[in-house]
Amino acid sequence: MTLLPELDYKQTRDNARDVLKSCRSLQRRSGVVVALESPVLSDMPRHHSNRNNTEHSMIKSLELVNKGYINMLADERKKLQAIVSALKSLSDVSQSILYYSYCVANPSSTIKLSRMIKVYREDELGKSEVLHYSVKNIEKLKASALIEFAEAYHYENLLAFKK
Repeated sequence: MTLLPELDYKQTRDNARDVLKSCRSLQRRSGVVVALESPVLSDMPRHHSNRNNTEHSMIKSLELVNKGYINMLADERKKLQAIVSALKSLSDVSQSILYYSYCVANPSSTIKLSRMIKVYREDELGKSEVLHYSVKNIEKLKASALIEFAEAYHYENLLAFKK
């Protein structure tokens, strides 16, 4: 008998996976984009249309004036903000694995992640070299990243315990 209940790792990973799988649909419905990268500044001129944006936004907002819908959007934005906050609190490797697996328009496969995520190592002479994770290591890191995400996510409890 233990003092604290034992964590059910499989169920906790499934709970975290379910929340992260809903990230793209939450982004589309709420209009908020999850971007963990820094914004890109450019000195190139921007294209401006001749559309009356004020009128367009007013028409769109009047079409959507429904208290239930507005409350649902606010709730979805809070949930999305909790996902972003939890992702930002993870280590760089875990953050990259989960972000590119669940929060982008074209999710990356394990093979693509193994080519994309790089690790830098320095030898005794001070020369740095670039290493890549194997597919098996990416799978292990993804499993531990899901547990980390479940611990960091504070919108709802994702941790499951054995009975």
